[in-house]
Amino acid sequence: MKNLKLLLLSVLLLSIFSCKRSAESYYKEAADSIHAGNFRIAEHLCTKAIELKPDYAFAYAGRGMTRLALHNYSSSLSDYEKALSLDPNLKKNAYSGMACDKHSLKDYPGALQLFGKAISIEPKNAGNYAERALTKIAMNDLQGALNDYNEAINLSPNYGYYYLSRGLLKNDMKDKNNACIDLKKARQLGDKSAEGWMYGICN
Repeated sequence: MKNLKLLLLSVLLLSIFSCKRSAESYYKEAADSIHAGNFRIAEHLCTKAIELKPDYAFAYAGRGMTRLALHNYSSSLSDYEKALSLDPNLKKNAYSGMACDKHSLKDYPGALQLFGKAISIEPKNAGNYAERALTKIAMNDLQGALNDYNEAINLSPNYGYYYLSRGLLKNDMKDKNNACIDLKKARQLGDKSAEGWMYGICN
């Protein structure tokens, strides 16, 4: 009977230790959840990873990304800053996320500075130019925004959303004819919202 009890205890302890997860396994599952668009779950999993490994820079960056997607901008910014303090090599992704946080918090000069840093590291990332265009619009720098949309389209000429965005900006700049050209191009490339804007602007 004593041997049986020891055997059962050993099996119980083995099962407990085998169920213990690593920070890396939580982060891997979080990355899969981010990819699937399950940001609330990903946030929880990144937090679990951080609890197990408080200096896990990738987990802070991942949680920053999820919190940005969940519109928790202040916490997202803090997570990105922590990730950078632990691993400066994460700046390529962190700068653009932090810039989006600052834009959403209406710190437009701060966002502009961070987008500039992101672009200097990754000059062929069209998304950074398009996001920076929004910040320039908020700062009433319409020509600067137009320049950024031009660059985004130069880098990603088959993405309809960029043509849509540039078309709407051109309309705000009283350039209706060229606005309609961009809106038509956006529709041609499959942007479903372009049709409605064309109806209101180009007719």
